[in-house]
Amino acid sequence: MMSNYKLKTGKIAEKVVNGYKAIEEGVVGGYKKIESKFVDAFLEEVDGESIGNGAAVGRQAADSAHALSRKIAEQHVPSK
Repeated sequence: MMSNYKLKTGKIAEKVVNGYKAIEEGVVGGYKKIESKFVDAFLEEVDGESIGNGAAVGRQAADSAHALSRKIAEQHVPSK
């Protein structure tokens, strides 16, 4: 839920906020890289017809978890 208020900042505070945003973007970017490496290393694409029901459910869970973690990471990236 977004607020209709924002913090009044002076020039120095704006520099601090911008510095914080840059750090946050770097951390989130690093997280995304780690997540992508993890997915590439431990998950593989499979043909839905050639796997059993249990494996399909596991793949759906992995896909859902991956999509959710990306959505959460994107929500924490400040807009420019």
